[in-house]
Amino acid sequence: MSARHLNRTTNFDPFESDRYYQACLEKLIPALDDHGVTMDDDLLAATVILRLLEEFDVPLAGSDLRGHSFGTKAFIRSPSLMTTTPSLRQAVYWSGLRQEIYNSLSLHQTPDNELISLDLNSRFNSLGPDAGDCAWANQAITHCAHVLVFCFGDGPRSAIVHAELKAHNQQWNENRPDSFDPYFVGEDGEVGTKFPDIRYGCPWHAIGNQYIDLAQILLSVHDPTLPTVGPLRRRLIQEADEVQNQVRSGVWKVCGASLSNASVPPAMVVGCMAIHLCGDRFTDPHEQGHLIQVLIQTDRLHGWPTHALQRQLQETWGMR
Repeated sequence: MSARHLNRTTNFDPFESDRYYQACLEKLIPALDDHGVTMDDDLLAATVILRLLEEFDVPLAGSDLRGHSFGTKAFIRSPSLMTTTPSLRQAVYWSGLRQEIYNSLSLHQTPDNELISLDLNSRFNSLGPDAGDCAWANQAITHCAHVLVFCFGDGPRSAIVHAELKAHNQQWNENRPDSFDPYFVGEDGEVGTKFPDIRYGCPWHAIGNQYIDLAQILLSVHDPTLPTVGPLRRRLIQEADEVQNQVRSGVWKVCGASLSNASVPPAMVVGCMAIHLCGDRFTDPHEQGHLIQVLIQTDRLHGWPTHALQRQLQETWGMR
């Protein structure tokens, strides 16, 4: 993974990563024949890292093969995960869940329900003021996953469930520790002018806030209470501009937090996720240029592949 990252961000040998990858598979494949392998935290971590390598290799493979994502799920579903004691296995679980959220947004499909159901902090009344910051950040990630299940799942989009998810979103913002406040906030960046400068003290503070904002954007886009037919449809027309402004402001805020915390790779990736989700809603060329720069910076600084998304947006916007 390190070799591929160096290749993506520098002039490092592009074949070095392939050699390490083959050596890794030579060790990993025989180990997977052991039925007790799901108890091995090292193999679980290796599988998640190889899944990350697959995501990095999308420009080379032409598509996301997602081969190692199935192995990750098999490990994570093991009952041995269900412990309240922090462990490597739980740390890898959260990495795997973030990968699942990324896939869900990229493919517009529901994340794996079994992964979400394993979360020990999924209920919003389970965290008190003494809970650690990482627990609060992880709860924000799980909330976003639940929102994605609502948005892209096969079941009906209940207005009651939508209201509950909105309440959970607001509750997280109201009850989270003060440490999640940014330590510096610059002048408000209006949509179309410049991104807001929002700096956080720790990576998990940035990521927690971003996932909550991302979930809020999704809930605004997938609101079942807005009528689509009948006399009340006029209200939809009247509220469409308001929803559009909320969504655009949310994307702008997430991207601002990404660039303000550019040394945190996941924060930059969440910004790309927001652009992938709603970048088509920006029609002004100046705004579009700002969004493209977020994608370019993410690729340049962290090697995260964004060229395909750049092309898709430019085609959608009619840019040449």
